[in-house]
Amino acid sequence: CCVTASIPYTCCPPVATTKHNAHEGKRETFLAILRNDRRLLLLLALTFLLFLSVAQFVSTLSIYATTIVGISQTSLGFLYTLNGVLVILFLIPLNACLKRLGLFGRMGWGALLYVMAYLGFGASQHWGHLAGSMIVMTTGEMIALTAIVSAVSHMAPPRIVGRYMGLHGLVDGLGWAF
Repeated sequence: CCVTASIPYTCCPPVATTKHNAHEGKRETFLAILRNDRRLLLLLALTFLLFLSVAQFVSTLSIYATTIVGISQTSLGFLYTLNGVLVILFLIPLNACLKRLGLFGRMGWGALLYVMAYLGFGASQHWGHLAGSMIVMTTGEMIALTAIVSAVSHMAPPRIVGRYMGLHGLVDGLGWAF
């Protein structure tokens, strides 16, 4: 870990900063941002609800697939591998093809695919059904989650993009935690 952490310090060139740029303008707290940007507040609330279900992918799907459906742990590993391979192969091409939908359209379609996938998981009776649902869910994941991050960054005023992304990360984490 220490070696990995030292790489940026030894291999990356220093970035020139000035003290007055770091605190330019009015400092906005997370609460002030939420109070002033209702669109962000709505997006974060919907994101929280989505991440409540996204978290089930990791926490309960494994137990359900092995205990109820009855697949082996090896088959479960292949199911998660399928998810990773699909993301690696299709994330960028899929989002490039769907640009014309717009960010909020992609969020809606992605969330709908999540719903369909979880219904599919619930009706699954063997690995093939689970794999089909995983393909649907992964497609929803690739569409919705990238659109949400992109929307948050586009909604943010240029000087506080980091705070907006931080709020998104907080909501993302809370959704996973519950």
